[in-house]
Amino acid sequence: MNRRFSVAILLIAIVCIGLVAVGVSPAAADDGPSINESELVETIEVDHELPDAEPSTATVEADTFDAPTEDESEQLVVELTAVTDERTTRLEEYGDVRDTHGDRVELEVDDNVAEPIAAIEWVVSVRPTSIATPGTASEGVETIRADEVHADGVTGDGVTVGVLDPTGFDVENDEIADNVVDARSFTEGTVHNGGDNDHGTATAEIVTDVAPDADLYLARMETEVGYANAVEWLVESDVDVIVMSAGFYAQPNDGSGFIASIADEAVEDDDVVWVNAAGNSRDEHYLGSFDDRGTELHYFDGESNVNPLNNGFSVSAGQPIQATLTWDDWESANDHYNLLLLVYDGSNWAVVEESSTSHLSATPTEQISRLAPVTGTYAVAVADVGAGGDHEIQLFASGGRPVYTTPDSSVTSPAVGHSTMSVAAVNYYDSSLASYSSRGPTLDGRDGIDVAAPTSVSTTAYGSRGYAGTSAAAPHVGGLAALVRGADPSLDADETADRIRDGSNANSVDFSRVDEPATDPRHDVGEGMIDASSTVESQGASFEITDVISGGSIFEGDSFTVRVTVTNTGAKSDTQEIVASVDHATDSTYITLEPGETEQVTFTFADGLESGEHDLVVETDDDSTTTELTVGSEYPVDKPVYDAVAGVSGFDDSSVSGADLTQLRGALLDGNNVIDGVTVTGADYTRLRGYLLG
Repeated sequence: MNRRFSVAILLIAIVCIGLVAVGVSPAAADDGPSINESELVETIEVDHELPDAEPSTATVEADTFDAPTEDESEQLVVELTAVTDERTTRLEEYGDVRDTHGDRVELEVDDNVAEPIAAIEWVVSVRPTSIATPGTASEGVETIRADEVHADGVTGDGVTVGVLDPTGFDVENDEIADNVVDARSFTEGTVHNGGDNDHGTATAEIVTDVAPDADLYLARMETEVGYANAVEWLVESDVDVIVMSAGFYAQPNDGSGFIASIADEAVEDDDVVWVNAAGNSRDEHYLGSFDDRGTELHYFDGESNVNPLNNGFSVSAGQPIQATLTWDDWESANDHYNLLLLVYDGSNWAVVEESSTSHLSATPTEQISRLAPVTGTYAVAVADVGAGGDHEIQLFASGGRPVYTTPDSSVTSPAVGHSTMSVAAVNYYDSSLASYSSRGPTLDGRDGIDVAAPTSVSTTAYGSRGYAGTSAAAPHVGGLAALVRGADPSLDADETADRIRDGSNANSVDFSRVDEPATDPRHDVGEGMIDASSTVESQGASFEITDVISGGSIFEGDSFTVRVTVTNTGAKSDTQEIVASVDHATDSTYITLEPGETEQVTFTFADGLESGEHDLVVETDDDSTTTELTVGSEYPVDKPVYDAVAGVSGFDDSSVSGADLTQLRGALLDGNNVIDGVTVTGADYTRLRGYLLG
């Protein structure tokens, strides 16, 4: 197993916990800033009492842990001043060009070639690529009262949701198959990913549980370049909502950076609601000002200059370990720290791996990702190699909870974006805030969390294992966004997000099981648990009056009819009473209409009206319209004659033509003065002849 794969299998679900993705660290560059490993083993003094733990199963020496062998490939992101065919051809001398986006080229290499690539004049930076890793109907549907919205006929019909996931999707899964419009892979392998796609499939399942009639576009991606290309495809596919239950560690926490900017642009430029899992890193995160007490290693709590993993207990051989270090030097990246992974054999600490690539990447990031080579107690350390020791450092480390953690500001990118919705996790069964759910604020002072949603829910993809983590929470919000946009297509992305926040309830979350609750609850759950019923302004049924026609001319004292056309423009079938009234006369009837159905009803008024103008009012539960009726004082001919010719179109407006004209001419101009059995004579005959002759 190469190191890239060992990163990708860490999911943002609790069943496979650890939302966020880290990149792959190459061996320390020969000419880069470094600490001598033998000196490090001799000089580290750990002021931390380790619990009883099984020591390593092998004697640890400083040279036990070699650099990657030649058959272990790694991926680099090479940022250029501009990408051209000639330049990508030149880069192919060092490895395989896998993908491009903008000014970035993704390169897979087998040798340590970062230094010679970085020396090329049109190369801006070289660094390990960041790799995104993720973190039966969901019980969350009832928890957020989406079932009540479904009963009103709001199901996400006409709305398109894009789902981004590193693990891929089973597009034939019965829960999502009918909803999938298209699915593509933006990384090696297919969307199906050899069947290892539970995380992505479960995420898509929950979207369709909440919005059962929404269309799905599914995009598998792993690296930052694949992520950017996948988002571009989703935007071009005109999706209304994007759901991402994954994130990237090696990015600024203040909402800047490449990953967050891609998401923000989708919202701001393309009117997409972006919903992102906040992360499962509350207990895997450390934040503090670098303090080495005159040595080269940072003291995490003022007493220990290493941060043991798994609370200081043993980590089994073969278990994935990943760590990402960043510091607040994003604009210049002139100062450098190294990140070290250490193992303890009962008497001394030895360096397993040292990451020192920031001098090549021009970004303040260091990353380590590997399998534990032996069973033993592991720790991470941060060394100053030219940073001046005055930076705020941020560390994410997994492989068991680190001893020293900082829950605050543990949200990852793109959830930290300025226009994205960041989702925390709440256990559906008891409304308790999940202890792993990442917390704000962001380092630029925003809450960091927008809303919370249910987790630990059922899906067919995970079966009896359940689906937990903020990964499971995010698609509940994505589905709700589809319901909101379906119920009111006039809302833009920001208005949709605001409506979801406004409909949420912070008082519905139990914080009692969380250690060190945030001073401000909004840093834990934002505006609180989402509530579909309070959020969605359901259209339900809407009976609109689309036409009112009176049955020809109306004359004083005579009965008359009115035809009314009603259309249900809402999202729910219903039965409503249609009422027509004029003066003191009223007629009514009940009709049942499905969504989009139209029906015409006829009202008859037996009692005549006086001559003059009258207001006819027609009403439904949802609509009302007024039509003016003109009542004549006398017929233009005797009533029997009028009745005989009343069906002739144009009789009252002097526009008789076609067969009607032939009929009247035949009766009146050719000497046959009988119309429908009525003999026309005298003044009536004269009037009709005058009518026809104009």
